[in-house]
Amino acid sequence: MAWTLPPLEAGDHCELPVVAAWAPVADETANTWHAVMSSPTVLLSQVTSVSAQRADAPDAR
Repeated sequence: MAWTLPPLEAGDHCELPVVAAWAPVADETANTWHAVMSSPTVLLSQVTSVSAQRADAPDAR
């Protein structure tokens, strides 16, 4: 996998969350898709959680 991102300006940062899964070519099930897909409810709760903090926040542990 590769990503080409635009250059960042001084003081900017980039967060690139990535999840990958693979299966044999002959696997026609949706198992690989389900391995990397969280429910929208779970994802929304993670980004709106009061306890969720950016790693670069001044008071991050």
